[in-house]
Amino acid sequence: MRKEEFVEICLRAYPLHPSALVALPHLFHRFAQNERSLFSYLSSHEPKGFQEFLRTRPLSTRAPCFIRLPELFDYFTANFGSGLFRQPQARRWLEAANVLDRKDDLADSQARLVKTVGSRPFREKAMNVLEAITMRRSVRAYSPQPVDALRMQRMKQALRSAPSACNLQPWHFIFVTDADLRQQVAQAANGQAWMAGAPVIVVACGLSEKAYKHMGGHSSSVDVDVAIALDHLTLAAVAERLGTCWIGAFDEAAVKLLLHVPRTVKVVAMTPLGYRYVPGQWREEQPQRQREDEPRRDGR
Repeated sequence: MRKEEFVEICLRAYPLHPSALVALPHLFHRFAQNERSLFSYLSSHEPKGFQEFLRTRPLSTRAPCFIRLPELFDYFTANFGSGLFRQPQARRWLEAANVLDRKDDLADSQARLVKTVGSRPFREKAMNVLEAITMRRSVRAYSPQPVDALRMQRMKQALRSAPSACNLQPWHFIFVTDADLRQQVAQAANGQAWMAGAPVIVVACGLSEKAYKHMGGHSSSVDVDVAIALDHLTLAAVAERLGTCWIGAFDEAAVKLLLHVPRTVKVVAMTPLGYRYVPGQWREEQPQRQREDEPRRDGR
């Protein structure tokens, strides 16, 4: 396209700023759902959308107001909710959202800069291990949105791939998904009720009798083996845009009673697992039908 043609298109697209005009097709291609499209953005009355901008902003050629990348950031965040952060391409968006959440004293110009960087249509590469390590946070507020089956499979694969002494893998992980049982487990974790807000609580158990018995010449490897596996889970969760929080404060006897854990098995640690909660951004979605051959994950 010649420069003159692009300038003409930009003039006709007002109040879309040229940067937003270029970014819109890329953003909708990356993040749009079936019921959302570029056309619905332009024609519907969704919050932070194009029509709302037209109604609420004075349009003038003398002092023009533009829809720029920060406005697109606000639109996608307001209307796509927690589903936005589940997208594999949303790493840069997630980084920007984390900055905005942690830095509540940003000036408006600084916040707009963060949103601009977060919404630019970069081609993103897969997250590497060091990025997952530096981006990991202890998340204590979760969306009730269920974790889809494919992500759960990858979480379990991360656990299975962890190293252990003599490759004995002396562990068992219970995925607690039943809502009432999650509340009881959270109560057994010194009353940390927020844990139950996550769609899954992972309870990491160590099989002491199976573990290597001569670590350092005298001790069992069970705690270290289980901790390594659980750490693999927390880092894999970051790459999947999921949150975790290492839990060591709990009544082991109460947890074992709730989950029917044998006397000889040790509950080493726990973590909630789910999408982080962003106020006002979660929408109820139809639950996926569970396959008949899929095992129960309610911890019972």
